[in-house]
Amino acid sequence: MALSFVYIPFLGQGMVAFYLRLSSVAVVPLATVFAVGAWTRAHPRSGIVGMLAGVSCGLVSMLGDRLAWPLPEQLTGVWWSYWWAVAVTGGAMAVCSVLLGPADAASLRGLTLASCRRGERYGGAGDGWLERSRAAVAKETGATQPESRRWRPERTTLLLISAAAVLFFVAFR
Repeated sequence: MALSFVYIPFLGQGMVAFYLRLSSVAVVPLATVFAVGAWTRAHPRSGIVGMLAGVSCGLVSMLGDRLAWPLPEQLTGVWWSYWWAVAVTGGAMAVCSVLLGPADAASLRGLTLASCRRGERYGGAGDGWLERSRAAVAKETGATQPESRRWRPERTTLLLISAAAVLFFVAFR
C-alpha cells in the first residue's frame, strides 16, 4: 500500500501536469503498439520492441525535464514528448518488422482491422490460453460456437467520438 504513494514527490507542478507527463511515458507508446498491431501486419515481437523504445524515450524526456538535463525543449517538452513517443515506438516497430519480416497472414486472421472487414474470424492454433478458456466456458455452459455478431469497429469508434464530443463541448461548457 505504501508503494502506491511513491509518485507524490514527483507532483511538483500538480497532479494534472504529472499525469500529462506520465502519459507520454506509457500510455502513448501502448496506444501506438495497439494501433500498429490493429492496422498493419507488424511482426508480433515488434510490439515489445516498440514498447521498450517508446517507454525509454518517454523516460528520457520526463527525467530530462524533471532533473533539468541539458536537452533541447523539442525533446523534453510535454507536448513534444507525445510526438516523440509515437515516432520512436512506431519507428522501432517498423525496423523490427523489416528485420524479422511481416507477421504471417494466417496467424492474424480476425485480429487486424483489415481481416475483420473481410469477415474473417480468429481461429487460433488450439493450444493458446484463449482457446482453452473458450473450450472451458463452452463445456460448462453447453454452448458450441459463439454467436456471430455484426460488430463494426468504425461505427463503434464514431459513436465513442461523438459521445465524447457531446460531453466535452455541450455538457461541460
